[in-house]
Amino acid sequence: MRWRMFATIIAAVSVVVAGAVWYFRFAREQIYSDSSQSVLSTYEQVDSTFSLFCQRNWNYLSDYDVFLQHNAENPDLFDKFANFANTRTDWRYNDFYLFNGADEFLTASDRSGVASSISGVFNEMYAKNTSTVRTYLSSTGQQMIAFAVPLSNSVEINGTSYTGVAVSYKASVVQELVSAKIYDGCSDAFVVTPSGDVAISLQEKTELTDSFVNLPEYLRAHTEFVYGDAESVRAGIAGGGQGVALVSSGGREEYLAYLPSGVDGYSVVGIVRRDVVEAGAKRLQSVSILSMLGIGCLITCMVVAIIVLVSHRRLAHEVEARRAAEEKGALNRLLFNGVAQIIDRLALVDLVNDTYEYREQQLGEDLYPERGKHRALLAEVSRRYMVLNGDGEVKMGALLSPGRIRRELGHDGDFLKIEYCGRTENVYKVMNVIPVEWGDDGLVSKVMLAVQDIGQKVELRNIANTDGLTGLFNGRCMSEVLHDKKRRREPFTLYFLDLDRFKPVNDEYGHDVGDKLLMAVAERLRGCIRSSDYAFRIGGDEFVVAACMNADPEGAAMLKGRLEGSIAKPYIIDGLRIEVGASCGFAAFPEEADTLEGVRVLADQRMYAEKERRYAQR
Repeated sequence: MRWRMFATIIAAVSVVVAGAVWYFRFAREQIYSDSSQSVLSTYEQVDSTFSLFCQRNWNYLSDYDVFLQHNAENPDLFDKFANFANTRTDWRYNDFYLFNGADEFLTASDRSGVASSISGVFNEMYAKNTSTVRTYLSSTGQQMIAFAVPLSNSVEINGTSYTGVAVSYKASVVQELVSAKIYDGCSDAFVVTPSGDVAISLQEKTELTDSFVNLPEYLRAHTEFVYGDAESVRAGIAGGGQGVALVSSGGREEYLAYLPSGVDGYSVVGIVRRDVVEAGAKRLQSVSILSMLGIGCLITCMVVAIIVLVSHRRLAHEVEARRAAEEKGALNRLLFNGVAQIIDRLALVDLVNDTYEYREQQLGEDLYPERGKHRALLAEVSRRYMVLNGDGEVKMGALLSPGRIRRELGHDGDFLKIEYCGRTENVYKVMNVIPVEWGDDGLVSKVMLAVQDIGQKVELRNIANTDGLTGLFNGRCMSEVLHDKKRRREPFTLYFLDLDRFKPVNDEYGHDVGDKLLMAVAERLRGCIRSSDYAFRIGGDEFVVAACMNADPEGAAMLKGRLEGSIAKPYIIDGLRIEVGASCGFAAFPEEADTLEGVRVLADQRMYAEKERRYAQR
């Protein structure tokens, strides 16, 4: 037996370890695939934001051009130029420029001169003769980003002719507006030319901190590619493609994503730490591997336990036979304690000796004494709870009395199910009364009371029976209520109501106002009926009221008048005074129709007859 147990343990451990190794490799590839898509999607958002930012500035500079052309002959052109720029101070720009091919410039803040630091931006615009964006180093050594647009016609201010207009930003402002929040600052983002030269840095550099001009050349010289290769990255950037690679530098691995920006043929390149991207997935992987190991250990223990149990089966059988009487009580105790772990509340009741033992799992403290008299337990249960499932006014104590239990539970397999709710608390429970021991007289002597919470079930049933807009009962609930009343032979009067002039409200004021009007009508219907009556919404503007009453034409007509009068009062909705009416027809069950279909059809016909009569009187 020992050899067999040892071989089983070795085999089980080998299977678990092999499975863990395979899963680790599979998960590593899957994590890279999923993380690559995640990184690419993130930088697609950065790319979109950057493109929109560029387009916004170029559009505004083009508006500037139109403004300047319109005011070219105005002697106060500079003042208008400065005032127009000041309308966009909330854009957080650094300055607006007018400039010409000789690098002469004039700013909205009334600075002028010959550009040296920003001349590269101006020259690139003149070379391309179109809108451009470029980074440059200011005269104070600060990294700046400028957007420039050529003027459709030159304008002259203070004797100097200008042919272009530009707006500049601090690089840190652009970084904050476009991409500062992604990956909590543990990433770099660049805008690069098709040749790979860095045109703009969209984030403060935290990953590739060295100074470099061409990104593909830097990657080829200073990094190793774990996934992908430098040539694919270079070709993708040059050809306007997109992709993801994984590079290693200085003992740290980084995801590298590149995609076309749609601006001057540039590409956006993002670089982010692998551990930042994969943090959540790695935690899940670790938990999964530990779970597999735990399950493997559990299976191994179960196999060993089965071997031991089988080997000792005969001995255990003999011991069980000798100690059957003693173990009967122990097994009952074990069953009691075991079941108590998986249900909310449990009591083992001795009907002969009028005692009980109680276990509580749902609450943090015991609701009843752990042991005591059965009669005292019944009194406390009756005080706290009331029966739900069709037993009328029968109290909990009467249902759980020894005599009632013995009458209901006469054979093996019988059980008693009781659904109940709190008298003062919003709780719903189901109790199963299960026989566990029988006396010499053939009557049940001990029962188990197993209690579980059904609050969610009751809540779901309420949701299924309720109209989502008005909170009234719906057509499904109406069918159940009427069938239940027919089964119990309870009389009722059924009112069908259809709103008059509701469609014009929807057409004129919109469905939001129409919905609010329906909710207001529902609230008035609730105010017209008693707690024993029911109000339903069965269609768009169709309502039904079931009044629990004997056939009384005078009383039924009074309720009809009260319903119509309440609905006809004006409504104030969103400041609008709205007036609608209601056509109502009713029929009594079973006096006027002894089938549910008959009473519905009769009430519906009378309602439509009332509607036609009203239209005829208009």
